[in-house]
Amino acid sequence: MKKRVVNAVMAVCALCLASCTGAKHCEGCREITVDIDKQADINDFIKSLDGYIFLETNDSSILQGIDKLKIENDTIYIADGDVLHLFGREDGRWLGKIDRQGRGPGEYICIDDFDVCDSEIYVLSGDKIIVYDNSGSALRILRMDYGYDKFCVVDKNRIWLYSSRCNESKYNFVLIDPSDGNKLLAEYDPFEENESYLFSDNRPFCSTESGFVYTAQIYDNIVYRLSREGYEPAYEFDINLKNRITQEELHGSSYGELSDRYRNEESLRNIEYVTVDDNALFAEFSCFLSGRGYRDCFVKADLKTGQSEYYLVNEKIDPAFPLFDSGDIEGYDGKTVISSIYAAWAKKQGEEYGFEDLDAMSEYDNPVLVFHTLNY
Repeated sequence: MKKRVVNAVMAVCALCLASCTGAKHCEGCREITVDIDKQADINDFIKSLDGYIFLETNDSSILQGIDKLKIENDTIYIADGDVLHLFGREDGRWLGKIDRQGRGPGEYICIDDFDVCDSEIYVLSGDKIIVYDNSGSALRILRMDYGYDKFCVVDKNRIWLYSSRCNESKYNFVLIDPSDGNKLLAEYDPFEENESYLFSDNRPFCSTESGFVYTAQIYDNIVYRLSREGYEPAYEFDINLKNRITQEELHGSSYGELSDRYRNEESLRNIEYVTVDDNALFAEFSCFLSGRGYRDCFVKADLKTGQSEYYLVNEKIDPAFPLFDSGDIEGYDGKTVISSIYAAWAKKQGEEYGFEDLDAMSEYDNPVLVFHTLNY
């Protein structure tokens, strides 16, 4: 009980620290100023094209879309609805799938989220996480409370659960030890009332670093370091969008109210990826831009000088890297950004820019995965 009280106090202090300072700056974190009116050159963000692979298309592997993609070792894991496909990292060969919908042992109702750790596949579905091997055999089942819709597996002894203001404990971030009966290790970011308002595209875990996880919640311009020891603000993005959601408004409004207020209004939606290499910070965030809709943006900042650069993804096709702005960003593997291009568009781009193997593919094939090295 004492542990729970201490964690609650720390979380409340962190929230008060953020809300008391408003949108301009929060104590204890580095401010990153972003000017969306100054578009950088693609070469400032992309160093090289590392290649692309064709995901094998057969009667069992046809993808309707890519909801989430993870790469571990030599395997690509792709969630497509409630089916999880496995492909070879080197050649795109289809390796099999997990399609275990049902109510029986080792089955799930739906895939709310998935993660991979040490070649084991963790599938979150309702009040349980089912752990599978790569052949699709269920290894174990972790039971928990309802209300968690995203999670992050740090290792076999640490899993972060995320609830968008909707669970019995009334904490958004909960750390459990699955090797010890789901023992509670930490709780952070308390809320007062359950809202039951789900953002299916919200990705609160920005990246896993040594000893902590970077995290950012929907509509929030502050990135936090999340660990067993604390939930601390790390970086605040000051973006010159027409609408800036303050910390007071963020924590004083329901998600439903925020969604209604800022639907189709220029504003930050979600900081989706953050990583720091020495004194260079790289981030991806999504926002709604007037006249453009929801878009992905890149930011990199020199933490010594405070200077930052901005790039709007998919604004135009640059001949230097024509496949980059042709696709949708699906994930990261170190400094490699992974995009997918649907077959018909990949075929067209192949013809226009001289990629003969893309030109030769069928427009009914699975998407092509493209790998670029980031420049930061």
